Amino acid sequence: MRGPNSWGAVFFVVIAAAAGVFVEAGAPVPPAGTAEAAPPASAVVLYVVDGDSFHARFPDGKAGGVRLIGVNAPEMTDEREDVRAWAFLAKRFAIHQLAGKKIKLEYDWETRDAYGRLLAYVRLPGGERKLFNKLIIGRGFAYAFLKYPFREDYQREFRRAQQEAVREGRGLWRKDAPPEITPAEAGNRLGDLAAVRFRCAEVKELRRYYALIAREGGFQVLVSKSCGLDLSPVSSWAGRRMVVSGIVEGAPGRISIYVCFPIQIQTEGDG
Repeated sequence: MRGPNSWGAVFFVVIAAAAGVFVEAGAPVPPAGTAEAAPPASAVVLYVVDGDSFHARFPDGKAGGVRLIGVNAPEMTDEREDVRAWAFLAKRFAIHQLAGKKIKLEYDWETRDAYGRLLAYVRLPGGERKLFNKLIIGRGFAYAFLKYPFREDYQREFRRAQQEAVREGRGLWRKDAPPEITPAEAGNRLGDLAAVRFRCAEVKELRRYYALIAREGGFQVLVSKSCGLDLSPVSSWAGRRMVVSGIVEGAPGRISIYVCFPIQIQTEGDG
């Protein structure tokens, strides 16, 4: 399997796929008056669809889709594997930040898209009430999508967030392998893209994943059975040193990285 040293090649494929995404809005904001009355101000996230959309339950008990305003993440349906790999990482980042959480929703002049999804700015729980639209752009897992008009102050913030992500080489914009860390350090890197070096002590077969349990304790890798990976070597991974790249998820003492693409995992053999 390819290892983290392939990330540089992925950078160029994804950037080429993103050409034209960072587009200035060319039309004035249409007047209000067409929006539905009193869209929900909060929701609980049920599941994440991809880096820029999710399904949520609203205070009236109904459930529906939500699309982030001003954000465009790579697509899992793209025919290029390297782009799909970044789409997977964007989705995992969104899962880490959103899944199961109660969020606040803010709106612009238009509240629904052509698919009936709410168009929203999403505030995360916690004292800082971070704007997730800006966060996922600033962490480099999505692009600022400025083609359509929305709040000018948020347009400026999203543009600056992307410029900073490019400058710092975060996420989609990085040209080299993610930083390598140990399982013990992973608890301090929650939500980050990192490469964890560990020794696999045991391989467990679960319903949807193979779980690679680290000898160091408190860390596991969950390798999906449904992504088309060549899983024939899995049984031989116990006892081997490995480097796995992905979004660091979970909580200190029970850290996980989810794997769906060959570029995420590298085995180093015995010893």
